[in-house]
Amino acid sequence: MSLAIVFPGQGSQRRGMGLDFVTGEERQWFQEVNESLPFDLYELLAEGDDDKLARTKYTQPAMFVVSHLIFRYLTQNGVEADYFAGHSLGEYNALAAGGWTDFQELLPAVVARGEAMDSEAQKLDGGLAAVLKLEPEPLEELCSMISEDESVEGTVQVALYNSPGQSVVSGSNAAIEAVVDRARDAGALKAVALDVSGPWHSRYMAGAVEPLKAVLTEVDWQDGVPYVPNVTAEIHSSGQPVQFLLDQLVKPVRWVETVQSLLEAGVDTFVEVGPGKVLNGLVKRIAKETDHDPEIYRTDNIEQTKQTLEAIK
Repeated sequence: MSLAIVFPGQGSQRRGMGLDFVTGEERQWFQEVNESLPFDLYELLAEGDDDKLARTKYTQPAMFVVSHLIFRYLTQNGVEADYFAGHSLGEYNALAAGGWTDFQELLPAVVARGEAMDSEAQKLDGGLAAVLKLEPEPLEELCSMISEDESVEGTVQVALYNSPGQSVVSGSNAAIEAVVDRARDAGALKAVALDVSGPWHSRYMAGAVEPLKAVLTEVDWQDGVPYVPNVTAEIHSSGQPVQFLLDQLVKPVRWVETVQSLLEAGVDTFVEVGPGKVLNGLVKRIAKETDHDPEIYRTDNIEQTKQTLEAIK
């Protein structure tokens, strides 16, 4: 078995996520992590409201901590991965899990990323839209055409290449509306604006680069288990990943190519470590377009994780 562990990003969060893993010694670990955050994560997960959890400066640390908590459970039960990858924010989990740095070293960077992106999002009315059944090239051409249209305020670009037939664009609200209006004429099945708080993975996040860089350059990096950066979608085995993480703020997540790279490297088993099942669906759709037929497992709760452990051991 060749195992890849993949971590989800924003959008998979939910109230109560991960709390069933906060038992025994992990209760103390979680408490120590909670005390190092600028907000009470336990209270947010146990009693907080969905709107607050959906705000990126809270979502990002919450997802990072919970996904790592679940990863710890797997490693305590003997799981060792051959490769790691993460979708957007999940790339930080991949680096911590893969030993490229310590979780506690990277936590301040995740907090800084969430705060910087939240700050940039407040400066613009912007967002995302999902575009279905339109190939990358015509979608990129549509984005360029809208961005160059002087009658449309702002620009738009592809932010997420999620799976064959499903991509996400990011930009100003006016440009997003133009994509939704014109996508079918360009050949798409449809385009739908998403309920998110900012234009992630676009040029509108450029102001977040320097604040994040200031924190990432202080991290103690080392070579770890091979992982796949979002912006290159190629397996990376050595050298600091700082530039990858900075580029990721303003460039697209190449998830289709990421999964393809792992399949071509011989991966036959994927485990999505973290809340939800978004990556399970994406990996299945990507693999379906190849000659590969990997096993794909989830860890959304502790009972499901136990089932995954039984399957992959």
